[in-house]
Amino acid sequence: MAQPLKNLAELLSKEPKPVEISHQVKLQHQTEWRRDLEALMSRIEGWLQELVAGGLLTPDRTEVTLREKGVDEYSVAALTLRTPGGRTIDVLPLGRWTFGAEGRVDIVAPPRRARLERRDLSATGQKEWYFVSVPDAEGNTQRQLLTQDSLAGVLQELLS
Repeated sequence: MAQPLKNLAELLSKEPKPVEISHQVKLQHQTEWRRDLEALMSRIEGWLQELVAGGLLTPDRTEVTLREKGVDEYSVAALTLRTPGGRTIDVLPLGRWTFGAEGRVDIVAPPRRARLERRDLSATGQKEWYFVSVPDAEGNTQRQLLTQDSLAGVLQELLS
């Protein structure tokens, strides 16, 4: 075996095995995930209410179906925002079980997208939503807490 392949084999042999989570625990996580998504969509709608009242955005609550490993397919809240010019911004949940986070939602205004991840980065144990950048060449990412201002900035960037 060539040395690079040996190095890869050694790395893979040291990789920890995934922890099996019971179906009941997955269902509990799924219920929490749905509740958090409903709260996220409501928070976004609330923050954008002035733009909605001014006729600059039209929100439309929808649902998307998720298919994740180890659980049955299920539906969750999603949100579409329409601009006066007919452009759409979709707030699309991608999954509860994501690498390095406890849920991912993309905000998509084709051809651009922003990534939101639900993470527990506080000492309180409370999960918060963060915008997360695409990893740079060294694999580093930048995180920004989801606030009304950060949302407005990201939406402006997506629509520019």
